Parts: sequence; C-alpha cells; structure tokens
Amino acid sequence: MKGLGPCTECGNELAADQRYCIECGHRVEAPLAPTYLPTGPPAAVRRSGGWPLPIPMSTAGLFAAMALGFGVIAGTAISPNLSGLIAGEYLAQDDGDRVTQVPDDGKDKKDKGGGGGSGSGSFDGSSGFGSGFFGSSGFGSFGGGSGSGSSGDGRKDTGGVRPGPDTAKPVYVSGTVIFNNPVAGSYSVSSGGAMSAIHTDTSPKMPVPGTKVKIPVRQLANRTYAEHGKRQINGEATKATFTGIVTDSRGTLVPGARDTYTVSGHGSSVLVYGPDDPTGTLMPPTVGKIVTVTTNILGAVPPPPAPAAAPPAYSCPIPSPAFPRPAVTPVRQLQQGSASGDLVVQPTEAKTASISTVVQATCSAAPKQFLFSSDSIRERMADISPFADSGVLLSGVTSAEPIIASVTLKPATNEVIEVNGTASDNGIAGADDASTAQGNLVAVEETTTEDAEAAQAALARAIRRALP
Repeated sequence: MKGLGPCTECGNELAADQRYCIECGHRVEAPLAPTYLPTGPPAAVRRSGGWPLPIPMSTAGLFAAMALGFGVIAGTAISPNLSGLIAGEYLAQDDGDRVTQVPDDGKDKKDKGGGGGSGSGSFDGSSGFGSGFFGSSGFGSFGGGSGSGSSGDGRKDTGGVRPGPDTAKPVYVSGTVIFNNPVAGSYSVSSGGAMSAIHTDTSPKMPVPGTKVKIPVRQLANRTYAEHGKRQINGEATKATFTGIVTDSRGTLVPGARDTYTVSGHGSSVLVYGPDDPTGTLMPPTVGKIVTVTTNILGAVPPPPAPAAAPPAYSCPIPSPAFPRPAVTPVRQLQQGSASGDLVVQPTEAKTASISTVVQATCSAAPKQFLFSSDSIRERMADISPFADSGVLLSGVTSAEPIIASVTLKPATNEVIEVNGTASDNGIAGADDASTAQGNLVAVEETTTEDAEAAQAALARAIRRALP
C-alpha cells in the first residue's frame, strides 16, 4: 500500500491509512476517503431462526385478524360498564365535584407495590373512565375504567367496577341531601346535577334533606351506592338543585291548587311541588321532559295531597290500603322556587328512564301490567300502570317491594307505558343481589383483566401453531 509521504510538521513517514502523525499528532490534511468505500458486494445475511422475509400474505392476514380479535378482547377487559353509566336516563353535564376518587396519599409503602393508575369522574357518564392498560386502573362515578396492576400498598388491584374494601381507593359522593327513602333504606344526594342514591344501614339516623354531606361509597349490583365509611356533615342548605327526567306529572288549573311532578334518576324518583300559583295558570312539566329544577327545602311538611284516581287502564284489584304500610310521612318536601328561573326544561324529550318505585300489585290478565307508585315513597298517593315488556316477568317482583325499573315513556300522552327491566332496591342486601335483576337491568358479565391475559396467551399459542 502506497504511503502518503512525510508529515508536513515533523517529516515522519505516513502510512496510507493514517489520519494523524504518530510522532507529533498532526492531523493529516486529506482524510483517507478510500477507507470508507465499500470493498466489494455485501455478503448475504443468514438469519439464525425467525421467519423469512417478506412474510407470506396468508400469514400476514392471519396476524392482522388475530391482532384485531385481541384488540376487541383487551378493549372489553379494560372498558367501563357503559350500561351502568346510562341506565336509560338523561345525565347532567356539569356534576364533576359530586363523585370523586381520592388518590393514595402514599403513607404506607411497606410492600413497595407499584402504584395503580388513578381515575375520577362524575355521574354524567361523559367522564370518569380509568386510564392505562394492564397495570393501571381507575374508578368513575358509575364504575369507571378497569385494569390490572398493583395499588400503592403492594396489594393487587381487582380491576373490577366494584372493588372490595381491601383493594379499593376511597370513592366519595358529596353534595346536598335532597330526599329520604326509608322504604328502600336510602337517601339521594346532588350537587346541582344528577342524583345519587346511597343506601345506608342506619336508616333512623339518615341525613335529612338539606344536609351537606361527603360520603365514602361502594357501588352495588343494581348500580346504586352504599355507604362505605364514616359520613361527613358539612353544614345545611335551604335549597337544592338537581337534574332528571319527569316520569309523572299531575297538574291542575284550579287557582291555589298545588301541582306536582316526579323527577327521576337511577334509584331516585323525587316528588316536586309546583311554585305558588294563585291564578291557576301554571302547569308542571310533562312526562319525558328533561329538567333541572331548583327547589326550596321546606322544613314544615304540609298535609299530603288528596289520593289520586286509580289508573284507568289497570283492570285488576288495587290493594287497599296501598303500600308502603303504614304510609310514609316525608321528613321534608321540595317546592319549586320561581315559575321561570328555577326550572330549566331541555328542548329534547327522553323516551326512556329509570324510576324508583314501590310495587303495589301485578295483573296477569292480558295485557299484563304492573301497578307502581308514582314516586319512590308514594308521597303523591298516586300510581302508574305500565305494561310488562316481553323480557320482564310479573313474577320477578312482589307487592310492597321497593325496586328500580327501567321504563319506556310516551311524552305525547304524558304516560309511562312499558317496563323493560326491574331490580330490587330493598336495602343494601336487596340492592346488591344481582339475581333479582331482569330485562335490561341484568348486569352484563364483565371480562376481567385475568380473562384478557389468558386470551393474550391463547393468541400467542395460536400464532405459533399457524406459523410454517
């Protein structure tokens, strides 16, 4: 190999592949380009194991189909139970401070477990989904997202929408108590939007309407809540605002008479008295209207309204006296404030809703019908008689039982016309008994994270079997 000649600094002879003089360290002016040029055609690369490239189209298609299928499985495993979020009812758009998740404070790290992901949300169903994939979890208002991972104290996260007391992070409902339901052993809370029904085993000490509360809760099988820790009292309110669907409306144009309407959400059907109407010109919102109402919480309970006429379409005997027995005297009553500013009615109407009711009777003669109280405790002394959907059995409910019912509304005639599902709401035990549900209130069996991991392993085995 021909050299480059002497170094221009010290005169030392330079080899062809040198870039610096070994005597004085002087940089050679012209880089040795030939050393960077290819010396011949590239040698064929031989792979040890693996698949030949390109992959045959049949194998590529198999991979694509399997990847798509696994995506569905994994998505099911980590997605929230949307049927629990909606439950056939309108949901408020601004209620984010009512149901919140308190993150782990990190005080107990003895087991050095990996931190689970966090999630928070509201009852509106538009938020509250957990974040992450395998290895994180969240809990929204009605069952947030799920996933597999470890909580901050090293215990394994169950990843379900109803985590057990040893693995769940605290979930709180906060707002103003608007209604007591001693028949179901529950009370309803709102912070200006949709209502949350919370069951308690301390019914005699149930917080009265107007009490501002913050309660740790857990979700029950019928998608209501139960107290899951000490209740916090944060003062009193004389007004309450909440959102729901009108499921019963009884107005009159008699001057001075009190109109009433029932506002329903999942687990709550609350009777509202209309505003003062000395001229008899006002009428309450009709069935199917989606409303946000601000009410005065009346401390002195006036006499109840006169019993309403029995539903004309109901053809079977009506129990007398009605249920509950004895009749419930409400602790407080709710009266709409002004005729205009305290009632906001949405332009669209709901065709389905979830109601809280007391079963009065069932009629097995064709057409098969239910007889339900028009509000949660029959405060209005009125009933409704919707028909039974083909997927709902009359034998699925018993007289005097408090239940949740998914119903179809007919706004044009101001009626509840059909029952599409029922579930017990009889205390914590009844509300958490999934076997009582029928129709569209039957909970969809969740795919757990463990199921998804097993599916992932099965997918890997199928791919190996399919390869040439």
